[in-house]
Amino acid sequence: MNRQEFFRALEEGFATLDIEERESLLADYEEHIQISMASGKTEEEALAHIGDPRYIVASYFEENRLDAALHGLDDENNRKRIQWKALFSTLWQIIILVLSALFILFSGIAIIVYIFNWISIGQVIVYQLFLCCVLIGIALLLSSLLASTWRQFITRKGASQ
Repeated sequence: MNRQEFFRALEEGFATLDIEERESLLADYEEHIQISMASGKTEEEALAHIGDPRYIVASYFEENRLDAALHGLDDENNRKRIQWKALFSTLWQIIILVLSALFILFSGIAIIVYIFNWISIGQVIVYQLFLCCVLIGIALLLSSLLASTWRQFITRKGASQ
């Protein structure tokens, strides 16, 4: 097999590749032949040293198939990890929503009890008034957190559908 037949077989084998990749591979094999011939080998010896072009093409596509399969496995692992993170994040947001709603509810109940206590007894207990103000502040902070968490939850839920 001479050089022209060798490269014709490589071109036919690599015909499905894009032009840049095919030209790059052919240039690499041309360089291998030139290096072998520069070291004192004949053209036939250099071509025999490189190997059968059909085997070269088959091994190239086999390597690419294995690489694609391995990268596909990585993509599947990343996809599963992202799904678990999204599930954990969603559950965490639901827990925050429920706990915040309960705290706001009990803060409101405590304030109502204080007002009824103040109306029925007729005196203001400063400590209870201070606790009610603290509860109102915490309830306001939690309600803003609750609103932003709810917006994120709804946005994420809408994006996943």
